Amino acid sequence: MLGIGRQGRDLKVSLFDVTDLQAPKEVDSYKFPGKYSSSEAQWDHHAVGYFPASDTLAVPFQGSRGQGLRVFDVHPKHGFDVRGDIEHESGSIRRSLRIGDNLYAISDEQMTVHNLETLEQVGEVVWSGSDGKGTPVPVPFTEPLVSTFASTEPFTVAAANVF
Repeated sequence: MLGIGRQGRDLKVSLFDVTDLQAPKEVDSYKFPGKYSSSEAQWDHHAVGYFPASDTLAVPFQGSRGQGLRVFDVHPKHGFDVRGDIEHESGSIRRSLRIGDNLYAISDEQMTVHNLETLEQVGEVVWSGSDGKGTPVPVPFTEPLVSTFASTEPFTVAAANVF
C-alpha cells in the first residue's frame, strides 16, 4: 500500500507491507527535501501516477527547493529509488500518465513527453490557451495543436479536458 502525506512540514511518501492487515509494516519512506513541501497528491488521488508494469511512481511536488514531478522506481520488497525529476519552466506539474515507453507530465500550461527509463524529454506541447501564469484561458480550437516528437510521425493533440 502506498501512502502520501506529511511528517511535520515535509511531504512524505511511504510504502507499506499489508500482508498482515492487523500489523502493517512500513517497508520504506521518502521525505522530500526542503521545508514546506507539498503535493496535490495529498488531497487528489488523480495526481498520483503509479504504473505497475514498469514499477514506476510519479508524484508532483512543490516546495522551498523547487517544483516538478519526482519519479521513483518502486520495489515492493525494499522500497523506493529516485529515478529523477521532471520540471516545467512555468506552472506546476499536476498529472502524469504512461503510454508505452513514454511518461507524460502535464501542467496547466504544457505537456512534456519523456522516455520512461532515462526521463529524457522527447516531445512537448504548449497549450495555446495558457496565460503564462498557470491559468488556462479558453481558446476556440479551430485547428488541432500539432507538435513534432522524436519520431518520423507528427503528433496531434485535439482539445480535451485532462484534469
